[in-house]
Amino acid sequence: MTTVGVSLFRRSPEKITMKIATFLGLSFLLIASYVLICEAQHPGFQELLILEENMRDPENSKERSCAKPRENCNRMNILCCRGECVCPTFGDCFCYGD
Repeated sequence: MTTVGVSLFRRSPEKITMKIATFLGLSFLLIASYVLICEAQHPGFQELLILEENMRDPENSKERSCAKPRENCNRMNILCCRGECVCPTFGDCFCYGD
């Protein structure tokens, strides 16, 4: 009985490292899948918030449904109130300029 108990604790460091790496990799994949599923279920959520905010903003009373500087643009036909829509290589497009 003691040999069985002792052998359980005599695992090689390589096996332990592989198990930890596998656990971390699977955890990352699980979190990434949750993020992708959430984005797929709520597409354009941020753009809708911009439109709703602009509808209540007296500064944009003439130019409704437009994005202010540093807000996302060019998705779902959202144009910039002032300035131009800049799209970096990675990430979302945003309004630049005053």
